[in-house]
Amino acid sequence: MSVIKFNNDPKHFYDCLECSYDGIMATIKELKDRPQDVSGGFGVFEYTDPECTKVHLVEDLSRFSLVWEDDEDTVILSSDTDIYNTYFIYNEGGFVVDEITTKSIFETAYLVDSGVGREHQEYPHIELFDEDGFYLYKVVDGELKNTTEEDKDEWKKQFTYNIYYVYNEDGFVDNAFATLNEVIDNVILVRTEYSKDSVPVVSDVLFDEDGFYLYKVVNNKLENTTEEDKEAWEEEKAKEEEERRKQELADAKVAKQQEISDACAAAIIAGVDIGEEHFSYDMTDQNNIYNLTNLAVQTNLSVPYHADSQSCRLFTRDEMIEIYTTAELNVTSQTTYNNQMRQYIDTLETIEEVNEVTFGDPLTGEYLETYNEMVSQAEEALKQIYN
Repeated sequence: MSVIKFNNDPKHFYDCLECSYDGIMATIKELKDRPQDVSGGFGVFEYTDPECTKVHLVEDLSRFSLVWEDDEDTVILSSDTDIYNTYFIYNEGGFVVDEITTKSIFETAYLVDSGVGREHQEYPHIELFDEDGFYLYKVVDGELKNTTEEDKDEWKKQFTYNIYYVYNEDGFVDNAFATLNEVIDNVILVRTEYSKDSVPVVSDVLFDEDGFYLYKVVNNKLENTTEEDKEAWEEEKAKEEEERRKQELADAKVAKQQEISDACAAAIIAGVDIGEEHFSYDMTDQNNIYNLTNLAVQTNLSVPYHADSQSCRLFTRDEMIEIYTTAELNVTSQTTYNNQMRQYIDTLETIEEVNEVTFGDPLTGEYLETYNEMVSQAEEALKQIYN
């Protein structure tokens, strides 16, 4: 048996079978009498003995103003529209994740407190998470409870990451990462690490000041590397560096030789000057000049041709021979120069020396001797043909 005391009539107590309240609505079963005025709210009491000598305050609801609603043998008191309710919002696991103060009713949330005309900012903030970000409260079977250490331990499993070291085919550790998943291939588990925010930042030092590995995996066990390991690594690194240097030098030579060859071809195509006239010497020009020179020699007649950017005119036999032999000597000169420069570039020992070479650099020593011999022989051969 319970009794109700209405605040505007504090001298009277009213018997009822049972009284419950959810912050919005009070349900009173079998109220014996009913006061005329219920403004100002009410309190619910429960007597612990028939003589009413001991009274226990179950809930103080004096700050609410209410209105009556009848429902068969049950009396329902509804609060007015100015009631604000503060709820705990909980997830599927029952853990409280947020709080909200509103006039609305949330059947799936836990009612913490209510008040007439109270705004959300008036309600004192309740800490819902501990220093690790874990929930402080949970709702179990409609009741609010504090979370336990067992709850937290289970929760932390979701944010406890495996820290792995990755090793190469030689067994040396060259990387590290964190994951919730289990990994097998080419990794070794070093430790587990909790992170409440996100994947932990793995900042393990894996290399010494020289860039050598600090750890290695031997028979699936993590070990420190030795001085012997480092010495072998340094020797291999020196060999690799020498091979790399040789390859870079070889690549530089190929590139420079191609540069000289391209310049040689351009010099041949550019042609020659005969007096005040210029004659280009690409493949078409070479065929034309060669054919016209042979025709002039065989017939001893003048033939039609033209210098660059000039109108066509008749060229005598001797003029055509001079154009052709001069252009061919230029071909021999440029080709021989290119060949000797390529030979010279092959003898250079550093990339810096290779890069300093440019088309037009004078030949010296044996390269100059070979060049002079080849050009002189070509000049003599052309004279024999057209003498």
